[in-house]
Amino acid sequence: MSASLFSRFGKISVNLSSNIGKCIECQRQHFIRTLHVTSRISCHNADTFPPTDPPTRDIEEAFLDERVQTILHQITGLDIKKVMHPRQLPMKPPKYLLLTDEQLKEIQDDATARAAEKLQMPPVLKACEPIDEILSQDPDLKGLNKHNILFTDITFGISDRDRYILVREPGGTLRKASWEERQRCLQIYFPHDGRKLRMPKMFEEQNLEDVLNEERYEYVLDRASIQFEPDDPLYIRVIGRTYTHIDTNKKYDVLRSTRHFGGMAFYLAWHRKVDYLMADMLQRDFFKDAVQLVHLHIILHPDSETANDVIYQKVKSPMDLIKTYIAKDAPHKGELELALQSYEEEHSQDIESQ
Repeated sequence: MSASLFSRFGKISVNLSSNIGKCIECQRQHFIRTLHVTSRISCHNADTFPPTDPPTRDIEEAFLDERVQTILHQITGLDIKKVMHPRQLPMKPPKYLLLTDEQLKEIQDDATARAAEKLQMPPVLKACEPIDEILSQDPDLKGLNKHNILFTDITFGISDRDRYILVREPGGTLRKASWEERQRCLQIYFPHDGRKLRMPKMFEEQNLEDVLNEERYEYVLDRASIQFEPDDPLYIRVIGRTYTHIDTNKKYDVLRSTRHFGGMAFYLAWHRKVDYLMADMLQRDFFKDAVQLVHLHIILHPDSETANDVIYQKVKSPMDLIKTYIAKDAPHKGELELALQSYEEEHSQDIESQ
């Protein structure tokens, strides 16, 4: 990823505790004041994120919404063993330490902090617009060369996005380089570790399908994050195809506690495809995550019927919120109803005590 994009997105601070403990009453009152609607709603120990933004929001703006970031981090989870799972690295001799309880806790806290850093989600951007700007036409230079000539500003300290890269064509046209030409040129002069000069064949449609059928989802997403910029149409195609394959085969747990789980949940919620993911959460007893997924749906689609019911005090509890989503907005009601029924039967005593 280029330096400018890192500077733009690498400093995203997500206050994971800012919304914890806030009940639906507090959150709804703010939303109601915004819309000048007078209504009330109460809920015991439940977070809520009322829809305050229009449905026509830019996808980048929606992803960077602090409420969205909070939800995505919460439902990703933090499994230290999975985040720090062994990788193929050069073998080193083991190191043994004698530690006090305080020193051990300090090391554990440091490991948790490093694990949280590894879960930083790749940014979500809309596809970049093609570069098609001609600077000059010089017919006198026509035929002097048989190939394009690339001119690159190699000044130190300039971000990749701001660096001038121009192309002189054999016909005499001087134009700005396309995104593909820019990436190849930048990889020559300012190489990124792990990035290939040309797109690896694994990202070609048929080869990608073969890799996805092997369920190597995290590998594909990690390689795509290295090879492409986050606004590259090829990157958007690859991650979209990967998320769709995961959703079709219901292999969500492969990405849980990885840096890509939040991006997958956002993609599915943006395209109104969270039903199977929500059913999976209920089947795994991740009820709070399922509730948060409905909140995410409301934020991204404030025109939905579920959002409307939240506004007009028709939702009294987290369970009601899920049932409202199933009844009003779920495309696959049957699957969700069965998952919720099974959850209610297994946790009937807990639900009655709420």
